[in-house]
Order: sequence, then C-alpha cells, then structure tokens
Amino acid sequence: MTSPDRTRLGRIFTGHDERSRQYGVRPLLLPAPRMSTFWPLPDGPYPLDQGAEGACTGYGIAHELAAGPVIVPGVDNAYALRRYRRNQEMDRAAGNVFPDGATVLATMKAAKADGLITAYRWAFGVDDVIDTLCTVGPVCLGIDWYDGMYETQSDGLVDVTGEKVGGHFITLVGYAIHPRVGPCVLWINSWGRGYGVADERLDVPGGVGWLTVADLGRLLAADGEAVVPADYFPGPVSPPPPPLPPAPAKRWPWMPEWLRQWLAAWWPVTS
Repeated sequence: MTSPDRTRLGRIFTGHDERSRQYGVRPLLLPAPRMSTFWPLPDGPYPLDQGAEGACTGYGIAHELAAGPVIVPGVDNAYALRRYRRNQEMDRAAGNVFPDGATVLATMKAAKADGLITAYRWAFGVDDVIDTLCTVGPVCLGIDWYDGMYETQSDGLVDVTGEKVGGHFITLVGYAIHPRVGPCVLWINSWGRGYGVADERLDVPGGVGWLTVADLGRLLAADGEAVVPADYFPGPVSPPPPPLPPAPAKRWPWMPEWLRQWLAAWWPVTS
C-alpha cells in the first residue's frame, strides 16, 4: 500500500459559509429517473497527476473543466497547476494564507472570476449529488481523506478506513451500480494512472475510484463539501428580471380603431 503522503492532498477546510445555503443546487434540478451515468473526459493526458505538491484543488477543478458536458480545451498538468496557483491567490485575497493547499470556496471563486464558469451551486447531501450526476454533469467534492483510501481494491472500490490524514479535492464523474456493493459514485483522482482502475466508459486508463453511496454520505456529513458549476443548468440560475410595466391605456377607447388612429396622428401624446 502507498504510504500516506499529505503533500498529495491539499484541500483546506475552514468551515462552512452559511451564505452558501442560499445557493443550493436542488431548485435547479429537473426531475429524472436515476440511472447509470458517466461524464467521460476527452482524449488527453488524463488522469492528471499533481505529483508531490498539495495542489489537488487545481487538478480537481481541471478534471471538472475537461469533462462533459461543457468542455474547456487544453487542460493538462501545467494548466491544473496554474489553476492551483490562482486558488491560492483567491485565498490570500480573502485573508487566508496557507503554506500549502487551498479551500474549495476559493477554487470556485477563482474559476468564476476567470470566466471558466458563470456561477456555482452547492449540493447539500447525497440526493443532491446523485441527481446532479444523473441529469446535469460532474460534481466537485472536498472531503476528509483517510489512509485506507490511498489505494482502491482491485475492482476500484474505495476503502474509507484508517486514520484521517488530511483533506482532498476530487471530481465525481459518474453514478453506477457496483456489482458487489450496489449504488456508487465514481471519481477521477489526480494521482495519475497508478491510482484506481481504468474505465472505458469514462475514457480513462486509470485513476477511477468507486465510492459507495453510504460512504459518500458519511464523508459529506463530516465537513464535506460538494459543489457544481452552474453552466450546466437548463434554467436560469439568477432571479428572473422584473416584469415589464403594463401597456398604457388606449385613448378614446369607445371609438373605432381607424378613427382613433386618425385622431392620434393629429393630436399626438406629448410629455
């Protein structure tokens, strides 16, 4: 088993922002049946590899930007590292200075500020996450990481066991039924091909892990964060504009239309 290495993580958690409660994903989701759904990555150097640096927020958001349905071209390891640096800049602008790593909130704010997404919404629980995966697109996940999670089982199943070793940012790219344990979400990690399993439905030669829905719920309950870019949603993500003012009442409503128009030509409305 790979020895726990905190530098291969990098998600910093400073607490939930209560204002995020106003921006939940649920009102934007359309009703649809749950079925196996996969958001494959295009041809490219995937899965990405953050190396020994605690840059998971940059690599995780890079995977999300590269996956469907809205695809950002040219996403590679160098691009992901630049995203990580921007996340750190956003944290510092908010007064958060960390020697390594970045927060999920700064990651999303940086992506929005740079025009990569127009908005983002929070998934508050397992149902929000699964329904988003089945109808909308990938979900970004910030969670605690345990030493049993550094390698998957031979069939890709993630073991959420052992001691907590840090925090990780990772992208969920699918929902499916695992043949042994039932409903699972699938993620793509940022540790290259040496982690996890390959999956042709996601078009990647490695890096995929299967997380049970039950374990997803436990990780979310333990200060987890799940966030979705709002570019995907079919409906408006901002309040609708105010209604237009009513049309002015017609002058001389008792007259025939031809006569009203003739009189209006001679006596136009003046302010």
